Amino acid sequence: MPSVPPKPEFVSTAAQWQVVKQILDEALDLEESRRAGHVNSATNDPSIRSEVLRLLASWNNAESWFERAGQAVAHLTSGPTFEPGDILGERYCIRRFIARGGMGEVYEAEDKDLSGMVALKILRPSLALNADLAARFRTEIQLSRAINSPHICRVHDIGYHRDAEGGMTTFYTMELLVGETLAAHLHLKGSYSLVEARPIIRDMALGLDAAHQHGILHRDFKPGNIMLTSSGAVITDFGLALNSATDPYSVLAATPAYASPEQLTNQEQSTATDVYSFGVVLYEMLTGKTPAVLASRAVPKIILQCLTKDPLERPRSAMLVAEELGAIEKQVSRRAFWVLPALGAGMGLLSYKKLLPSDQMPFLAILPFQSEEKTRFLAEGVSDRLTDLLSQVPGIKVVAKHSIQKFLKSGHPMREASKQLRVSYILSGQLKTYEGRSRLGVQLASVDQGEQIWSTTIDTDAAVVESSGGALARSVIKALKVELPLGTLADTHLT
Repeated sequence: MPSVPPKPEFVSTAAQWQVVKQILDEALDLEESRRAGHVNSATNDPSIRSEVLRLLASWNNAESWFERAGQAVAHLTSGPTFEPGDILGERYCIRRFIARGGMGEVYEAEDKDLSGMVALKILRPSLALNADLAARFRTEIQLSRAINSPHICRVHDIGYHRDAEGGMTTFYTMELLVGETLAAHLHLKGSYSLVEARPIIRDMALGLDAAHQHGILHRDFKPGNIMLTSSGAVITDFGLALNSATDPYSVLAATPAYASPEQLTNQEQSTATDVYSFGVVLYEMLTGKTPAVLASRAVPKIILQCLTKDPLERPRSAMLVAEELGAIEKQVSRRAFWVLPALGAGMGLLSYKKLLPSDQMPFLAILPFQSEEKTRFLAEGVSDRLTDLLSQVPGIKVVAKHSIQKFLKSGHPMREASKQLRVSYILSGQLKTYEGRSRLGVQLASVDQGEQIWSTTIDTDAAVVESSGGALARSVIKALKVELPLGTLADTHLT
């Protein structure tokens, strides 16, 4: 394990630090033998030169460690590992190669069991051979599945494929997103105005906030990991960057131009780490340049505060940054704003004056929907989506998912759990799949009345089960007789 470099003592200003990052990024694109010469010619400032050389020494040590562990062999191959028509795990048929990243390759694949399309990411074989890393990846995937947000790419499952020579490939499947990355947009079309950027800023902040509430950091937040889809911005590769702040992986997982000072110096990382990267992305969105390059356009002060070297001096959260930029409304109106993209633009801004007092609102527990093992991720995806949508509706209170899971693991009857949680309604569901078709049954029961008060059955293609969450949310709101002022629910996102 490489030694942890001491905390920088000479580079003290944000402007100096941005120059350090720029030169470091340029040097890392060169062969190792040419890096020191580039640094010496790139700056006359001895403190900046010393800082970059110190970081390069740490980086070079980490690269050597990777080489000794055999971590970078397969990634250097010229072509994709798999071809269209190849079958992985006896289930997934490769349709096309999408991209290669630092941790592996991404493909579009057909799920033969469910007749749907997924994104399939294989891990570099050299990474998968390390038992420590494999266990860490499994843990990260489990954590990322716990996040309920439409602004984070949903991870479905992890799988393994053995080839004819006996070699093993580890892969995971995730939601297939259609659109372009923010990086591609910035490259082809340039920067945004603040008005144009606000919807994307909002979506990114909501995604980061949802993850941070679960104690999960991204650590590689950058335009290339943000997909712009027809339904909004979605953060990808969440929780898949290796997350130890004390080993070399934490350095190599990050992209230098977007990495925080504490990442590059192997210091303790926190949500402030992602806030720094969020600030770099916002700076680039508004100026077309990373902060290391002086921009001619004025940048809002709150973005510059994200880029401070000291994590304690940065804004507390991405949500706070979005509020200051007008992407999310402040204080009590924030929750009303969140519900707009999920439940339809025609709702308008909601007024809290007409809502019931909190102790009179329906209090809903949404149980994980039941299904066979092979389709469990689909069933739970629908119940997770309902939890996310309904928890944002003014006039309804929803029990947090972790509280539900705690009671389910305890083995106590749901009746007892409902009393302890003081819920007034329980929503449950079952998914059955046969011959490419799915039947989803959903029931709403009143705890006080001790009986079912509403139910529905949806027959649909297996491939579109997860998209049924919006329509179900509308029906549940209607069944609970919750009236939302100043607008209706008859809009595109719930049809």
